[in-house]
Amino acid sequence: MAGLYAMTGFNAFRKDMVHPLKQQGKGHGLRVSYVEVHKLVALRAPEIQRSFSPETILCIGGGGYIPGRILRTYFPSLPLLAVTISLYVDEQLEVRPEPLLVQWLDEPTAARHIRGKRVLVVDDIDDTRTTLAKLCVELRKLQPADMAFFVLHSKRKSKVIESDPSRWFIGQQIDDIWLEYPWNALDPEKHHQGL
Repeated sequence: MAGLYAMTGFNAFRKDMVHPLKQQGKGHGLRVSYVEVHKLVALRAPEIQRSFSPETILCIGGGGYIPGRILRTYFPSLPLLAVTISLYVDEQLEVRPEPLLVQWLDEPTAARHIRGKRVLVVDDIDDTRTTLAKLCVELRKLQPADMAFFVLHSKRKSKVIESDPSRWFIGQQIDDIWLEYPWNALDPEKHHQGL
């Protein structure tokens, strides 16, 4: 029941989240379509293969799940793993002092797919880099051979960590604007139509 309550509160909040796009007008917000997501992934996949050659894809939930799955289309033999890190406190969406690991890798999975492997971490957006910084710390404990990050969008602004990890693959650099991805839309048809 608590999960249902949290989701109800979150959905009530999300209804208001669309307003920045409508209130601020064009140029201040961006609705991203599934087709645009696929194109950004397809654009960077050859570069990722050429310069990093990942052995495991690790998606950060919830924004990294869909881009990670699309990326696996270009790397069909790679394992696709998922973790969840929460920066927000339940339905209020207040920022936590530190991101919380909600779902992490068990030891057999880490031993088989992370330790000694080149791990590509996938997320939808690099905003402040707080969540990605937490993931870096936790992932290093599992001793990957190397790691790189792929994000659909990276905002031009100061970050919690500037140069770590050493490899970043970015679908598109953007200004510090509001983004709405299709997987966050309560009404996918309205999102698709730009309403």
